Amino acid sequence: MQKWHRIAWVCGLTPLITGLVFFIAWLSTRQNGLVFAGLVMIYPLLLMILAGFAALVMFVRTAKRENRPYLLKSLRILALLLVNFPAAGGMAAVTHHIMSVFTVIFINSADAPTGAITLKDPDNRQFSIAPLAPHSSAEQKFHFQGEGSVTYRIEPDRADSGGQARSGILFPYVTTALGGYARLIIKPGGDIAVDEP
Repeated sequence: MQKWHRIAWVCGLTPLITGLVFFIAWLSTRQNGLVFAGLVMIYPLLLMILAGFAALVMFVRTAKRENRPYLLKSLRILALLLVNFPAAGGMAAVTHHIMSVFTVIFINSADAPTGAITLKDPDNRQFSIAPLAPHSSAEQKFHFQGEGSVTYRIEPDRADSGGQARSGILFPYVTTALGGYARLIIKPGGDIAVDEP
């Protein structure tokens, strides 16, 4: 009876601890190889959880046959086995949320302020950025949706009555699953450059 109890505990704890170790290691290093390794480990760990359910059934059967108390222990094991699923889902959701962030640094190297800056993602959602003062910068993070390009539009400053809006492509191709990084630079002469390292 104790053998099945121990097996069920190991089968419940091992996937939980393994998932947490991979998740914390990825949060600390942001190495994409850890995400891949975590995905590869899903099936063996799922099989271990299923083995834990089988061991739990054997534990209950053995306890009933030997007329020993089993309810509290079996409920604890069941809770441990089941908690693996929301824990894995939560870690996957947080990982996806972090990996899908797009970081944009707006740099105004010109002597004049900009007007409002607008970004538009492939799903036609618009993101407004406050005007930039001369020789200033701002960093913002976005969650773009859809597949395609992200465009920008920079309005002229209100004081510049003859100015024209400038537009272009910030990210040539984005997808919801993967994030990115870019710098939108307004040069001293007013020209615009996009830097995607």
